[in-house]
Amino acid sequence: MRKLRFVMVAGVLALAACTGEVSTDADAGPLLDAAPPDASEPMPDASEPLPDDAGLPDAAEPMPDAAEPTPDASPPPQVLSCDHLLPGAGLSYHLLHSADGSTWDYDPQGALSTRSVGWYDASASTFAWEETYAPGHWRASTQIVGTGGIDASGDEAVSYTMTVLDAQGATTMWSVTQTRADCTVTRQMSGPVGAYDHVGTYEAAGYTYAEDRVPFLWVGDVKPHQATGFQALDGTFTETFTAPLPPEDGLEWWSGYTTNLTGNADGALSGTFGLGTEGDVSVLGSFSVSLDGTHQVTCQGDYSDLNDEASFALDRGDNGTGTVKYFPFSGADFDCALTIAGGVCSAVCSNGKPNGCPWILRNYRPGAILRERP
Repeated sequence: MRKLRFVMVAGVLALAACTGEVSTDADAGPLLDAAPPDASEPMPDASEPLPDDAGLPDAAEPMPDAAEPTPDASPPPQVLSCDHLLPGAGLSYHLLHSADGSTWDYDPQGALSTRSVGWYDASASTFAWEETYAPGHWRASTQIVGTGGIDASGDEAVSYTMTVLDAQGATTMWSVTQTRADCTVTRQMSGPVGAYDHVGTYEAAGYTYAEDRVPFLWVGDVKPHQATGFQALDGTFTETFTAPLPPEDGLEWWSGYTTNLTGNADGALSGTFGLGTEGDVSVLGSFSVSLDGTHQVTCQGDYSDLNDEASFALDRGDNGTGTVKYFPFSGADFDCALTIAGGVCSAVCSNGKPNGCPWILRNYRPGAILRERP
């Protein structure tokens, strides 16, 4: 049986007080200039005397049903059919932080996002909001403009455009459609690097989901494959991604790729990855992603004629430096200093030989770790 949750005004205020301070700052930026007009009516003049027949009701008379709306009153609060929403629920979650069922302005959970401000016009089925991020984050803001909303049963059906502005002033636009039936979310997202599907379910302990991913740190396959994950109530999450074999791009010798990812609401992101083949090539490594999008990678490679140990750091433009130490099966060990520019690696090696970049960087696809999707 589906639970119905009536989000009354007082309840929402209490929830907002627990999950984030509701700001009264009206400077919401240009996105919100088109907010719906104030529908409230002016209050009657309290100095006017009451009519003679406006006395108090007889205490013996039964009280009216509190669930029945008063004629000409403001619209009732939205009904949200799932009790266990997290920030990824979008419009539905924002309405939990609305004191009037139509506007919100609060500081979301964690240090990553510093403000969410927006509005929802139920009568016109339109909405907009803007997210801003902690100083130093690779994103400056995310703006949402869309249509749809919450129906009478409390479920959601929306379509919107998402515009991500990064710290360097570049913008990326995505088209999104999302439905939420009770506690199950289905989302389709398309943008400059492809289309991605997502499905998940909110439960009392958190959110379980499956979502398309593209392999990190590997140029051999740029097609989405499904990852599975779980997000806890405190914003921490774990995710496992496995690309199937054989790959669809014709590299029959590739036997599989895996990523295990962890993160939290403060923006911390780290994980491990592995790449194996049916032959004698494999790479195992770990990575972490900083708030500004810089990522550090440490990995070990096992090849047909040597082993290597590599460590490098790349910024959001895929520029950086690193080192690699080689252990040939025949001959002396040697090491190289790495320079990466736009994802293209070059090396200066102690043995004087060129092309000293590790195999994982020779096959690196720029933007692979962080920037597939916002």
